[in-house]
Amino acid sequence: MKRRQISAALGAFAFAGPIAFAQQGGEAWLPSRPLKLVVPWGAGGINDSLARLAADRMAPVLKQAIAIDNRSGANGQIGTSAVLQAPADGHTLLLITSGQHVLSVALGVKLPYHPLNDLAPLAQIGEFPVVIVVRKDLPASNLQELLALARSKPGKLNVGVSGLGAISHLTAERLMGETGTSMTVVNYRGEAQTINAMLAGEVDVGIIANAAPYVRGRQMKAIASTGATRWSKLSEVPTLIELGLPGFTAVGWAGLAVSAKTPPAVLDALRRAARGALDSEEVRANMRERGVEPSSRTGVELAALMRGDADRYSALVQSRNIKLDSN
Repeated sequence: MKRRQISAALGAFAFAGPIAFAQQGGEAWLPSRPLKLVVPWGAGGINDSLARLAADRMAPVLKQAIAIDNRSGANGQIGTSAVLQAPADGHTLLLITSGQHVLSVALGVKLPYHPLNDLAPLAQIGEFPVVIVVRKDLPASNLQELLALARSKPGKLNVGVSGLGAISHLTAERLMGETGTSMTVVNYRGEAQTINAMLAGEVDVGIIANAAPYVRGRQMKAIASTGATRWSKLSEVPTLIELGLPGFTAVGWAGLAVSAKTPPAVLDALRRAARGALDSEEVRANMRERGVEPSSRTGVELAALMRGDADRYSALVQSRNIKLDSN
C-alpha cells in the first residue's frame, strides 16, 4: 500500500463508525472504491497535517481507504479545479481554507470557479486564531495602551502582516477602522518573515498565528487574540471581544468539501461521516496539540459561515480601499 494511502481497517479506531449513517427508510450511501482527498498545497504544513488527520478518521467510517493527493500551485486553484473537474460522485474530496476559498472572493480574485457556488462544504475541521503582538520594548502592554500610543502618533507605528489580503492584513485594517487609529502596514511574504521582523525590532506590531512560542519566551508581548473564545495555547490572553470590540473575530480555518454537483444522498452521507469522525475527543486533543482550535460546525453551518465572512470581508475591502497590487 502506498504511503499516502490511509488504511481503512475498521478495528483501528474506537468510535461510532456506521452508526453515523443511520437513516430512516433504507441504507445510506457508501463509497464503492477508495476515495481521494485533494490538498491544494504541498506536503507538510498545518493544512496538509489536518487533511491527513481527517482522512485517517473518516476512512473506517466510510469503509474505504482515503488517499491524500497534494496538488499545489496557483494559490490553491490547481487542486480546487482538479476536484471540480472530477466526477461529482463523492469519491473526490477537497481540503478548503478561509484564505483560498473565502477571502479570495472578498478580494475579487479572478478564479475559474466560484468557491461559494461550486463547492459544498462537508464539515469544518478547525480554526486558527491570530494574535496581536507588540515588540517586547514597546511602551504598551495591553490593547488600551496600544491604541492610545497609536492615536498619539498617527501613522508612526507600523504593523507587520503576512501578505496583502491575508487574514493578518485584513485584521490589521479592521482593527484600525473600528478603533479610529492609523498605523503603517508593512507587508511580508509570509509569517516567518513577519516573525523575524518582529524579533529584529523592525516593526512595532504584528498579527501572527504562531505567536505562542515567542510570547512564552518573552520575545513579544501578546495584546489580544481574535477568536470568539480564548485560544487554548495562550489562555491568559483576552479576546478582542472581551476587550470591548463586540463581534470582532478573525480566524483562519480548514474544512472539507466536495463538488456542489454531488447528489444529495451522497453529500448527506459524506457530511455525516466527516462530522462524526471529527467529533471525537481524541481528534480534538490532537488538534489542540497542533495549536488548532477544534470546530463542531456542520457542512451547512460552514457554508453559512463562508457566505457571511465573504460579505463581511467584502465590505471591509471596499471601506478600507484594500488592493492586492502593492504598486
